[in-house]
Amino acid sequence: MMLEVYDLNTSDIIYSQRVIAFVARGNDNDDIHFAKSNDALILGAYKRMINELMKKSITIK
Repeated sequence: MMLEVYDLNTSDIIYSQRVIAFVARGNDNDDIHFAKSNDALILGAYKRMINELMKKSITIK
């Protein structure tokens, strides 16, 4: 997933971030393995991306 923020006056990219979601094998039973759904992976990646953007952004009043 990639997020790019553009300056509308100059059409330049002023911020860009890429987030990758993946499934790792945990300490499950040998017979059954649990993994997150596609929706949960995308939502988690989106939340990480937005949190990082909020940390680096400034508030204009």
